[in-house]
Amino acid sequence: MRNFDSDGTTIHYVDEGQGEPILLIHGLTGSHDEWRAPGIIDDLSRDYRIIALDVRGHGQSDKPHEIARYGVEFSEDVARLLDHLGIERAHIVGYSMGAMIAGRFVADHAARALSVVFGGLAPDPAFVAPVPGAPPPPLPEPTPEELVEIKARTDPEAIEAIIPSFRTLALTDEEIASLDLPMLAIIGSEDPLIFTVDAFAKARPAMEVLVIDGAKHSGPTGAQAHPDFIAELRRFLAGD
Repeated sequence: MRNFDSDGTTIHYVDEGQGEPILLIHGLTGSHDEWRAPGIIDDLSRDYRIIALDVRGHGQSDKPHEIARYGVEFSEDVARLLDHLGIERAHIVGYSMGAMIAGRFVADHAARALSVVFGGLAPDPAFVAPVPGAPPPPLPEPTPEELVEIKARTDPEAIEAIIPSFRTLALTDEEIASLDLPMLAIIGSEDPLIFTVDAFAKARPAMEVLVIDGAKHSGPTGAQAHPDFIAELRRFLAGD
């Protein structure tokens, strides 16, 4: 368990295993434990070097309350963490909000990504930065038990600042067209955000898509917790 200074913001991360580096980015209200709980860190660290950060505003990282401290700064934290660790290139894996951050990172720092995996959604611009006045998209609803847990582990003012900052993570059509690296999207068939994967795949047909039958967005029935998530992630990373 380590910390580093990312342009004035303390970011917490874990660094385990040896081999090709994989950087894991969790979702909104979560922490690196989202990758620990379903066994993903322990499994992959047998063959890869696994770096998983607590995104700013989350976990044990700093939680500023200003909108300007979020958005594209999420992506720059990833670049600064790689610099801090002396890693030139890594596989980038993001889940939910982490997939938005991963999209921004590979667009801005294409030479530093070996591949990218979008879990739980794909960074479709119409979702990340919807047109003002457009009907709200369907969003995953936490259970009452999950809501209690989320409130206990988060800073409400930080989360309130994070959500409007998402607009700066949006990719342009030109940026999507320029993505030239192996890409995989993994999502549950019962995830209400599956429409983002469909939309992104139309814009970037080269992206591989895996739909896990019956899986939802989060929790024990989410795609991230399904055994197929690790199996397909390993297959993709191996180039199969």
